[in-house]
Amino acid sequence: MKLSELVYYLDNYLEIDQVADVCVNGLEVECGQEITKIALAVDPAEQVFRKADQEGAQLVLLHHGLFWKEAVPITGPLYRRLRFLLRRDMAVYAAHLPLDIHEEVGHNAILAGMIGLANQEPFVLHKGKPLGYIGQLPGIHRSDLADRLGAQLGVEPALWAFGRENVSRVAVCSGKADSELAEAHRRGCELYITGETAHSAFTMAQDMGINVLFLGHYGTETVGLKALG
Repeated sequence: MKLSELVYYLDNYLEIDQVADVCVNGLEVECGQEITKIALAVDPAEQVFRKADQEGAQLVLLHHGLFWKEAVPITGPLYRRLRFLLRRDMAVYAAHLPLDIHEEVGHNAILAGMIGLANQEPFVLHKGKPLGYIGQLPGIHRSDLADRLGAQLGVEPALWAFGRENVSRVAVCSGKADSELAEAHRRGCELYITGETAHSAFTMAQDMGINVLFLGHYGTETVGLKALG
């Protein structure tokens, strides 16, 4: 497939141009090759690009791209990453918020399905689209749910057990979304699931009496890439 055809498809399917973001979404680095294999990764590490090259990929699709909105000098790790990509004629495509909010292959849509949420409703909206979901479970012990999700994602879950042992109303938002903890509490959730947190969220969750489950920033942001792949 030609690079231009693939980019056109991804831009339209992920609605790249409709999402305001803090990073550059879409094609970040072009190549002159036909695209026969795509590698997918969360972060733009040099070792990711080397592994993709070893596997014969001509394009790497990233969740966290190479470029964010501020101008930065091309030095250090960024220089080495770009040097490798250009020497190997490899392309890079990034989808940050578009892959968080997509209603079919988005991280949060996939996570909500993995959790088993029924009666789903949007948790936080971004441009009218759900950045996270709230839903119901039939009632499950918080530790059992943590263990199941940890096993499914291949991560070690971290649980702040500050609320009821058995939970039924749950909110989820991938990545680092501790800023939405108060919203989860306000809407009656007994458990809030996200990737990682800040120090200040600990005492807030404790005082609110809400359980919080962390599955890792990386862990919660591989699922959409796998679904897209």
